[in-house]
Amino acid sequence: VDLSENMVAAAREKGGTGVSYACAEVVDFAADYSGEPFDAVVFNACFGNVHSQSDVLAAAASVLRPEGRAIVTHPLGADFVDELRA
Repeated sequence: VDLSENMVAAAREKGGTGVSYACAEVVDFAADYSGEPFDAVVFNACFGNVHSQSDVLAAAASVLRPEGRAIVTHPLGADFVDELRA
């Protein structure tokens, strides 16, 4: 899920089989999603930019299977991601 159609298209070109893509806002996507739960939701280089991190994490949790994982990553590394938790 990405807000940018160009980023979704780029991901689709690089992605493999069994991967879902959508151009949407994550909270709206989760509210409308009725498919099978996901194993993981990955927030890469974007989590610090979302308006409400708690709403986004709740949305991710709503589409994950019970043992699923929400993963926050950033190219600047774990220390940067840790600062986002503050």
